[in-house]
Amino acid sequence: MLDDEDARELLKSLKAPKELVDHCETVRDVCMEVIELLKERNPGIKINKRLVSVGALLHDIGRTKTQGIEHGVVGGQIIRGLNVTGSRELEKIARICERHIGGGITREEAKRLGLPPGEYIPRTIEEKLVAYCDNMVDDVKGSPVVRDPTWAVVEYEKRHGKNSDAARMVRDLNQFFEKLLGG
Repeated sequence: MLDDEDARELLKSLKAPKELVDHCETVRDVCMEVIELLKERNPGIKINKRLVSVGALLHDIGRTKTQGIEHGVVGGQIIRGLNVTGSRELEKIARICERHIGGGITREEAKRLGLPPGEYIPRTIEEKLVAYCDNMVDDVKGSPVVRDPTWAVVEYEKRHGKNSDAARMVRDLNQFFEKLLGG
């Protein structure tokens, strides 16, 4: 299994720009903070902290190849390309890459966007956590800024429409964590 240093080295080997690395590091830091809150408020919750940490560092690895919506799928392909041994943990990281965009991408939306057939919706707590925290990190003039979780909902509603699947899925993801965090 990759650790944080391996993830950082991988980003470096792919010549990830500083802004991308800073964004991924910030998403990782937010994830670690949210995990602590989740464990404090839900003592029995099971979260693979190492998987979240590495997944957060690599969630946007596809942006080393493309800036489009397909960066999630491309990231999954990059990680799967490393997985010559069939590692279940690397497959989990690949899924984090594919499923981190907004609150997920439905099969119908994936088809409309020209993505490979599939449903790119976060299912595990680790996948959901990276997507949720990524939604809180805005990039302003090349620097990451952490926003309130509702910020992403407003942005998705502006961009895709209040009644769109994209906005609904971000709202649903936020509500999932609001319940766990007691918000």
